Amino acid sequence: MAADPANIKSAVTGVVSVAPPGTTLPTDSTTALDVALTDVGEIGEDGVVESWDDSQTDIKNNAGVTVRRLLNETAATLQFTMLESTSTTQELFYKGSTVTGTAGAYALEISAPQADPRVFVLDTLDGSTHERIVVPNGEVTDRGDVTYAASGVRQYEVTVTAYPDDTGVLVYKYSDNTAWA
Repeated sequence: MAADPANIKSAVTGVVSVAPPGTTLPTDSTTALDVALTDVGEIGEDGVVESWDDSQTDIKNNAGVTVRRLLNETAATLQFTMLESTSTTQELFYKGSTVTGTAGAYALEISAPQADPRVFVLDTLDGSTHERIVVPNGEVTDRGDVTYAASGVRQYEVTVTAYPDDTGVLVYKYSDNTAWA
């Protein structure tokens, strides 16, 4: 098989959206998202980082040679930094808290973090090629610091951990890239 540079893809543009559990999940890379999915706005320059952390145990024979490797556990995460200060980003970053108010008088009362599972969707586009990552059951499990300074903008760094859905799937990936065939 010859190399094909057209199969090298980037995430030239990308959008992260969140919704409450039970929201209808997309099942392809291009169908419009359920209206419950809300865009978190601009993402920092590092984009979205997908990580897989696998823990394994080597089984060795009496000569000390590894004869098998057992997968003990796995964790899938998405890490990104939200640049906009909106009700969506505030409520996602400050788990279990809700923005209240109207007409320019808003409040966020931050309590101890609560369990806050959600649906997460990452849509990326490179030219006309779409890729969609769907986390049907995820939760913000790590947060970065928020700095208030004249030298930069507030940034809300989060790590989302994917939990299995009812069928045991952590993450669904969809693409209209013909190289996937």
